[in-house]
Amino acid sequence: MRPEELSEAMQSVPPEFLEESEMYNRKRSLPRALLIAAALALCTAGAAAGASLETRDDTCQWDIGSLDYGRAYTLGVEHIAFGLTLRRGLEPVCQYAPVEIPVTPAGTLCAEIGVPLPQDGYRGEMRAVGVQVHASYVEVDFAFSPFQAVAAPAELADTEDIRYPDGRVENPTRDALVEYLDSLSLRADAALADTALHYADGSSKLIAAMPSQYTGSWVHDLEGTLEALRAQDSAALRHVTRQAVDLSQAVSVTIGGVSCPLR
Repeated sequence: MRPEELSEAMQSVPPEFLEESEMYNRKRSLPRALLIAAALALCTAGAAAGASLETRDDTCQWDIGSLDYGRAYTLGVEHIAFGLTLRRGLEPVCQYAPVEIPVTPAGTLCAEIGVPLPQDGYRGEMRAVGVQVHASYVEVDFAFSPFQAVAAPAELADTEDIRYPDGRVENPTRDALVEYLDSLSLRADAALADTALHYADGSSKLIAAMPSQYTGSWVHDLEGTLEALRAQDSAALRHVTRQAVDLSQAVSVTIGGVSCPLR
């Protein structure tokens, strides 16, 4: 984190947090606002647990680092704790009292939709049926024809793996299922490419353009045994954002060219 980023974050700290906190090992104090600002800045940036804040304290000219905290989106987490340690080189010099920020549930905006996705030569039907917008992620629900309803009889038969001298392994039954699931993914990706949130001030933001926690923009929940995947007729794709969505300002969502109000 750059010093100017920390300075910007401190501007959002309420005045009541500007009192100083006690320091454990030294008779010296650090403004509580610095800890709160660091918390806000790192949460907004979506940094991973064990992140480090590198800047300078103008009074002592020591490096400030070692902010370790829990991941708020993990189930069961009730608070995020920030500990701050000052070091001279690699030697710890002092440690400041930790700050705990409670984790409370955010609201959710929903839209029930029924947007059919183009077949474009693909097998079966597929529709986007719902959108949920959370503070930290956007989820789109899809319904589709299960594989067992569109597969040829030979594609449902139990077959043995075919192993080739070069190490390749084929299985006609499994490969047909994987090909079908891949086609669902391609259809969903095409629909989600222009999915956007619209805000009360008239602005819009492509969800795929929002910084994501993961390498891929959207992650899905398709998993299970062959039997379960053959019968599956719905799935959710989730975009986990690194910056919080302002739920108080989001008013609608567009998917597949159809705009739907959020409630």
